[in-house]
Amino acid sequence: MILTSCSSEDGSNSFAHSTAPSNLSLAKSGVIKPKVGDLVPDFVLPDQNGNSYLLSDFSGSYVFLNFWATWCPPCVEELPSLDGLNYRFKSKNFTMVAVSVDDSWKDIHKFLSKLNRRPSFLILRDNLKLVSSGMYGTDKFPESYLIGPKRHLLKKYIGAYNWLNEGKVKQIEDLMETKNSRKTK
Repeated sequence: MILTSCSSEDGSNSFAHSTAPSNLSLAKSGVIKPKVGDLVPDFVLPDQNGNSYLLSDFSGSYVFLNFWATWCPPCVEELPSLDGLNYRFKSKNFTMVAVSVDDSWKDIHKFLSKLNRRPSFLILRDNLKLVSSGMYGTDKFPESYLIGPKRHLLKKYIGAYNWLNEGKVKQIEDLMETKNSRKTK
């Protein structure tokens, strides 16, 4: 069941992190909008402690990449089921990365402090939307990507979902199983 999605809150950008030049040069080369089967673009973004992460750091495992914002009600609504999905697939070579497009870590921390428990997945920030919009072509949130171990796009999801719905779980398992069976042939 699709819930809905949000457009960018205000379009403002204020990115002042040392990772900006590499993402900026990639974003200037044009919106990539990867399609199923395409190699997804690599990027570098910071976590709340200032540590930089490359998407390619997770090569070799399935990556569930989610673009979201605290000001987006559907994003907020799907967060608990994303956390549940992460727990469900934790033992299956699966990494969840949530990329917030919020303007500041303060906004994200304020939101997270209201939750009963902190999400179990990595949260990065793309406040200039150089990665989400500039490289992935995301203009409505949330948007999620299931990426294979060699960084090929397996499935793109637009809008919010209940990720614990058995149909969604089965779809993800089937995509991962299909990819695994292709590797062994």
